[in-house]
Amino acid sequence: MVSWAELAAWTARTAFISILFSSLNIKILVMPLGNGIIRDDLSRNILYIACALFLNLIYSGKPKFLLDKNGQNIRGKEYYLSSGVLSTLFFLMQGLKVKEVERNLVVLSGLKKVSLCPYGSRLRIENKEPIKKVDYITTIIVILIALVILIISPMAFIELNSYISKILSSMGLPGNFSENLIMIFGMVVLTFYLSPYSIMPWNWQYKASVITTFRKRIENIHSDFIIYVCPMMPFLERRFPLGLAHKNEIYINPLIAENNAILQYIVAHEEGHIRDPYAKIKFLLSPLLFPWTAFIVISSIAYLYFTDKLPLWKVVLIGIAVFSLILLIFRKIKQIQEERAEDYAIKKIGIDNVIRALRELAYGDNALPEYCQNRYRSLIVKHIERLKERHN
Repeated sequence: MVSWAELAAWTARTAFISILFSSLNIKILVMPLGNGIIRDDLSRNILYIACALFLNLIYSGKPKFLLDKNGQNIRGKEYYLSSGVLSTLFFLMQGLKVKEVERNLVVLSGLKKVSLCPYGSRLRIENKEPIKKVDYITTIIVILIALVILIISPMAFIELNSYISKILSSMGLPGNFSENLIMIFGMVVLTFYLSPYSIMPWNWQYKASVITTFRKRIENIHSDFIIYVCPMMPFLERRFPLGLAHKNEIYINPLIAENNAILQYIVAHEEGHIRDPYAKIKFLLSPLLFPWTAFIVISSIAYLYFTDKLPLWKVVLIGIAVFSLILLIFRKIKQIQEERAEDYAIKKIGIDNVIRALRELAYGDNALPEYCQNRYRSLIVKHIERLKERHN
């Protein structure tokens, strides 16, 4: 059976690469002075489309046209979960090298069967039969849209450059600075949003965003927030997260979902993150303010250098200072977040229950893999000592 879902992901990844490649090479797409457009647009488009296809072959290999008919069923927990077209597409566009996750999807939408091995060693995701015709049609439409984006991306950035150049000229600014703006936009903003699904090392990992793709609600836990168990959590890029807070929802690692002591602690800790105002600040800084603020700052510095108002050594110095400041702010916010979340957990379930749950994580006979327990143990012991010192 043809894997239309994987083909859609492969095509969409090529389209994203085409967008990135076109923005970063805008100076090649247009004439050096920005006064006109290169005449051989068609040949230049074909060249950039070929480059995007070649880069995708390098990063992700050839598309998976056919499903693995010899795939064996995984013995373990089974979940029947629905996922949307875009969420499934973005899930398939990352984690290409995670061999522990078997993706055997025919179409993007529809009900999925998710099988998780004991100790989270392996996961298999496949469509539940029978598959509806509308799901085939939706997936093929996604492929066609991705092909259109792939083809028109170079021309779109040429037109965008011309439009921005006219705006700058009307404002009395150098029109050819538009190329620099598009390059910086591609390098900062587009790379921030698109690279996890195209060319960055996340091809070997899964981002935390996939927790909303495959999830099952847990009903029997007292909390002011909706709680889900997410079978994808053992395979995220973070170090085996036990719980995650996303907006006003809590996601739990299925390997600790049946250990009541640990579960209560993780839920309380994640509730602390949701109620913490610093979480809202980080939510704005990370996906919204950070790339756009960096774009404005870098563009301003580049303009001063472009117009010979700022020497190169000052540009480098300012860049290092801004980057270091942003890094320090993020680290401080993260530290404050963790402390406040832990204080909330202690307030809700008591410090004795918190310490009991932490010891269970480090030494208890629970569902966590041994390698994970060993990794947590030294960190948890230090954490327990800090808690005792703070609350004595």
